[in-house]
Amino acid sequence: MQNAGFRGMRVLSAVCALALLAGCQASPEGRALPDDPYGWHGSGKIVRLAELGDSAELRRGFAEMSRGEVYFGALHVDRESERYAYTRSWNSIEAAISVSAAVCSSKSGRACQLAALALPAALPPDTRRAKGFSVQTLNQFRLLYAKVQKPGLWGAYAIAPMAAQGFSAQERTEEDATRGALKDCEFRLEAELARIGPAGAAAARRAGFARCEVVHITSP
Repeated sequence: MQNAGFRGMRVLSAVCALALLAGCQASPEGRALPDDPYGWHGSGKIVRLAELGDSAELRRGFAEMSRGEVYFGALHVDRESERYAYTRSWNSIEAAISVSAAVCSSKSGRACQLAALALPAALPPDTRRAKGFSVQTLNQFRLLYAKVQKPGLWGAYAIAPMAAQGFSAQERTEEDATRGALKDCEFRLEAELARIGPAGAAAARRAGFARCEVVHITSP
């Protein structure tokens, strides 16, 4: 998760897939893990939804949020107070929008405007409900999770709608693999909730985004 500050505010940072691959199986011997189970493949785009005017502060917020076109992300702004909040590299656009809106509003004292989105290139600009692997999550899935699996043993990969993810490997049973992946993800999720601050954490919990789910199983 990226962290930045403006006027005492904590800026937030870091997926609906057409088909959730929960329970999808892969063979460690053949390294049959898909490149991206959700089909986004790390290619993103920025969708601008509102003008920022002449405010250098809001333009800086946009530059931070849009850097690298890292999906999923959202930027909310209040032009009058020049307050903003953004999320980036999350695993759900719905979560990214909801939490950035809540934090921006908590700082500005009124509803903020959705000014920009970071989406996978394959999704239409009006997407408001989508989930899948963020770029960061995809990199961990391919470069860490896949490489530590062993033939004859179980592994699992879990994600949260926010930026958290976790995995297990070389477990003797599917139950142990699932439990281990969820525990790892939930540990990271709690740290993330602490980083985004009380307003963001409350919004995430209220909307059901403070949870992890297993989205991939590696079988013997």
